[in-house]
Amino acid sequence: MAGKPIQGIINAETLKLAKERAGQMARDRKFRLTGVRVRGTFIYRVKKGEEKIDGEQKAFTKQEVQDALSKMGYQVVYVRKKLFDKAGSVPLTEVVSFVRVSADLIKQKLPFNEMMQLLINDIPNKNLRECVRDINQELKQGKESEKAFIKHEKELGKFAVAGKMYAT
Repeated sequence: MAGKPIQGIINAETLKLAKERAGQMARDRKFRLTGVRVRGTFIYRVKKGEEKIDGEQKAFTKQEVQDALSKMGYQVVYVRKKLFDKAGSVPLTEVVSFVRVSADLIKQKLPFNEMMQLLINDIPNKNLRECVRDINQELKQGKESEKAFIKHEKELGKFAVAGKMYAT
């Protein structure tokens, strides 16, 4: 593919590791690597008629968020990179509640992807909701469930991750 741009997504714990993986892939597949971008969270304000809506969106660039919002028919007031984008730990009571509700839904033989979507919609804690949303997204992309849960051990704690509550 002489001269044609390509792009892809690499999941890695650190930027350094992502760069190493991308570099190795470039050498193996014989293409020139021009850069590695980190996916971040952007905050935005849009207008539809007189209504102003604030929100957050994960993306690689500010332009990506602006384009998506414009395509949905919103007038973009602003899009800004969120300065502090680190998820904090989730309170133990929230994790215990998440595990208990999950176990009950599994006992009812609810399909795992439906269970995860229900939980995402009902979890009040923002950090936990983001963890579950990320886990669900990774499972949809075909990632092993154990790896998807282990990635969020910092937020969920060893209790939830070691509970082997993975999709089978």
